[in-house]
Amino acid sequence: MASYLRLEVGPYYLLLPTDEVFEVLSFAPAPGEPGFVAWREDILSTVSLRGRLGLPEAGTGFLIIHGEDGVGREGLVVDKVLGLVELAEGDFQPVPLAASGARIHFDRVWTDSNAGRQALRLRSSRATGGAHASVPA
Repeated sequence: MASYLRLEVGPYYLLLPTDEVFEVLSFAPAPGEPGFVAWREDILSTVSLRGRLGLPEAGTGFLIIHGEDGVGREGLVVDKVLGLVELAEGDFQPVPLAASGARIHFDRVWTDSNAGRQALRLRSSRATGGAHASVPA
């Protein structure tokens, strides 16, 4: 079993493995400093999942500091953090072939019977060799 943060970005319901998450913060981008945020002793790049998914920017939301410890940390900007869920690898299905473009960002799909919708699992930064190298510009 693994623990996942349940996220919402526009119409998308997403999952992010919690073993890659350092912190979750309320977030509004600073004017004149797009794409970066001061976090503890570091300056981190930020990635708006709205922008990466072709959606208009929302302005505020949540910043999830994630990545591997000591390497490739970044901030993911999402609309909502909905909570945690524990899932086994067997709970997931492959991303449908019809959604082949989604495979760039996501590796598996989980059907949440309580919410009546499917959640897409963001590719792991460990699987892609860096901090979500799988979410290209």
